[in-house]
Amino acid sequence: MSFPTTSRFQSSHYLTSNATGHNYSRHYTGSSGAYSNLNRYPASGTGSAGRANFNNTTTTYGSSYQPNYSHNPITKVPVVTATRGLMPSNSRPTYRLPPDPPSISRNLDPLHNSKPLPSTPPPAYKDAIASSPASTLTAAATISSKTEESPSSTKIGTFDISQRHRGGRVGLSNLGNTCYMNCIVQCLSHTKPLLELVLDCKDDQGLPDNGPVSGPFKRLLKELWSPDPVSSYARPSELRVSMGRYAQRFSGYGQQDAGEFMRFLLEALHEDSKRNKSTGRNKYSRIQPIDFEELDKLSDLEKSKLLWERYISVDSSPIIDIFVGQLKSTLECCHCGHKTTTFDPFWDLSLSIPRGRSTDLQSCLKLFTSRETLEGDEMPTCEKCKARRKCDKSFSLYRLPKILVVNLLRFTREGFRTKLDTLVDYPFDLDLTPFVDAESRQANKFGTRYSLYGVSEHSGTTLSGHYTATVRHAYDRNKWMAFNDTRVSNSTAEAAVSSLGYVLFYEAVDSSAQTNGSVASEREP
Repeated sequence: MSFPTTSRFQSSHYLTSNATGHNYSRHYTGSSGAYSNLNRYPASGTGSAGRANFNNTTTTYGSSYQPNYSHNPITKVPVVTATRGLMPSNSRPTYRLPPDPPSISRNLDPLHNSKPLPSTPPPAYKDAIASSPASTLTAAATISSKTEESPSSTKIGTFDISQRHRGGRVGLSNLGNTCYMNCIVQCLSHTKPLLELVLDCKDDQGLPDNGPVSGPFKRLLKELWSPDPVSSYARPSELRVSMGRYAQRFSGYGQQDAGEFMRFLLEALHEDSKRNKSTGRNKYSRIQPIDFEELDKLSDLEKSKLLWERYISVDSSPIIDIFVGQLKSTLECCHCGHKTTTFDPFWDLSLSIPRGRSTDLQSCLKLFTSRETLEGDEMPTCEKCKARRKCDKSFSLYRLPKILVVNLLRFTREGFRTKLDTLVDYPFDLDLTPFVDAESRQANKFGTRYSLYGVSEHSGTTLSGHYTATVRHAYDRNKWMAFNDTRVSNSTAEAAVSSLGYVLFYEAVDSSAQTNGSVASEREP
């Protein structure tokens, strides 16, 4: 099936909410959103994977806000979050540049304020931000670690694995509404595959020391994991400034959304550590355009493999190996029964929360993978009927990542901004078998079982709130800790499950493989 590309659908990417409380983010979820981009040559100087990511991201901010993402090429494959949407899966839209954003402080500062907003930034940050364009990311954007020395700064040598149980217990100071950053950094700090890229891998195999964002991130994690820190907390000053240069929204002192910060941070780390650094026409000219008619003749397993290989041929990185999976989208014509399937990479799952006093994660996943009917203005054109027809659309997980990040969509818009405090009972041991496509269940290298190890929590309302984290120690599985900015305390696994849970971090139980969750066998199961 195909869908006529119209400006109406290209511009309808913002969160809407229906009467039942289900959130929908209208976005591209098919080959157009990730793979057909590879058939285009880069446009010069404009565009963004980040903007595509923003379109696919449910945001806690007003729909009038659109960020400026001039730092990335328009043809870069989008970093996407898998959000249940209404956009037909295999439409082929084109990118349009958004206008410059309005004042971030005017629109965003009232959200989740954990501390009074300073009237002016501290001098060190003010000078650093003013010294370069906030919307441009260059190698020169690397901030010296001496800009503002952290209280826990210490000479970091080799991290003896026998001493690692002593690390990972250092807090982070709040630099002014930066609790959204602190909670995500603490969760990523205890993401073992990512942590080992920092502590164990050589520079050319893991995260580079000189990356505009990866450098500050590595130095900060090494402070957090020092077995003998000189202070109980570190200052994430360098990372905050670097992320502000990578994405303008993080350059100020307004509170931001933790889930969105995580996506931008992972994208920045990915950009810094990409294995093929070539840019421009040469990179794209090596990739043959997709013949979609021939593609539809392949089995789902063959199609998935082909599109995945095309994706990583451009965007391969250690971050991809850890966090990215693949989603299958199916469209079935209600008139003739004709089916089409597409496959897209996803970096996290954004799940709507059903209305009610309580629910569980399995119910959220069932809602995400359930069938929905596209009718009226949403009807696509059936390739067999040669006419616009009502059709059913469904999602299923196809390739599973080593680390699965789940974003619970607690923020809705129903005339005004609201937050859902529904208790979502998310299990410590998560079995994704019912939600994985039957054809690929036995072929996923990492299996279908996951274990919870980190939770980013949000307390308060959309007007005033605070982010914290509850995390299991990366090298002591029986040790849980609560991170509240500079304060670190012992916690329990039971405390990790509450109505405050917002971003959930799961690791594959069978994560011994060294590559991303690719299908282990090329033959059909």
